[in-house]
Amino acid sequence: MTLKYVESWKIFFYILISAIKSLQIVFVAYIFKRFINFAEKPQGSLLQLVFFAILGLIIFSIASIVYQCIYSNIVASVNIKLKELASNYLVKVQNKNVKIDSSFMTNDLKQVETQRVDSKLTIIFNSIQFVAAIVSAIIGSWLLALIFLIASFTPALFQIIFGPMIENKSEKWELANSHYTDTVNETTAGISIVDLYDAEASIIDRLINTAKRMELALMRTNRTKGIATEITTTGAYICGMIIPFAFGIYFVVRGNITLGTFMMIAQLANNFINPIIDIFAAINDVKTTTPIWKRFQEIIAFNGGKTIDENTNVGSFNGLSLKNIGI
Repeated sequence: MTLKYVESWKIFFYILISAIKSLQIVFVAYIFKRFINFAEKPQGSLLQLVFFAILGLIIFSIASIVYQCIYSNIVASVNIKLKELASNYLVKVQNKNVKIDSSFMTNDLKQVETQRVDSKLTIIFNSIQFVAAIVSAIIGSWLLALIFLIASFTPALFQIIFGPMIENKSEKWELANSHYTDTVNETTAGISIVDLYDAEASIIDRLINTAKRMELALMRTNRTKGIATEITTTGAYICGMIIPFAFGIYFVVRGNITLGTFMMIAQLANNFINPIIDIFAAINDVKTTTPIWKRFQEIIAFNGGKTIDENTNVGSFNGLSLKNIGI
């Protein structure tokens, strides 16, 4: 759980502001319903309704700005903490079994940020948004809301299928990426020797082949993740929008609900479908970093090896004397 590396009050505040921000789509759907009902049967003042809508959107805009600020702050806090832990291990622990190199400190930890930290925050926000939309829809028509709700969980079936495949491809890519970085470092360090022995052609070929293996592994990972997302999206729209819409029109024709209520639930239905799609896409992103995260956990949990006592008083350097030295 990457978010355990940030202060708990920040997570609490993020959840709170996410709840406020998630109500924006509910407010828009409610205003949408009011406008349609007014068009069918004018009641009250249209001007007051417009002012009410504008004022509400301004308030939610302020909440969204606060959301972006706390979001970026959490990401930065987690990134700093992860780099502190990795740096501490790199300097203090000499252990060849759990390797830290430039690839891990730059590429891998950046993957943790973009594919794990961001995804966890996305999952939290979309979960809250999903709940807010469901509750609002149930108030409008519990039966139609239930139909939309059941249909929205269709993507879970595809997630069960594609999840293990994405993890497997991601692990192979992480290994290929680490090998590529090592090859680049070796090539850079030994370029003068390569030139001395006139071995440029073979070294270039070795570097290119390593790059190809890394890129092919990344391509397979992204391709699998992309296919999973596309199939999940298609299934979600068919089962989560087309079929429930047919039921909604049927209820309007029979007079069970008003057109405004149906349009409100239809508007909220995007937040049955889209948050679910985003959640499962974020879960796929998290799975791509599973090999990297396991490696990081091994680093944090490692207790052996040579360590440096932080309390040791090194003292000042006074001089160095060498006698009977030969090279």
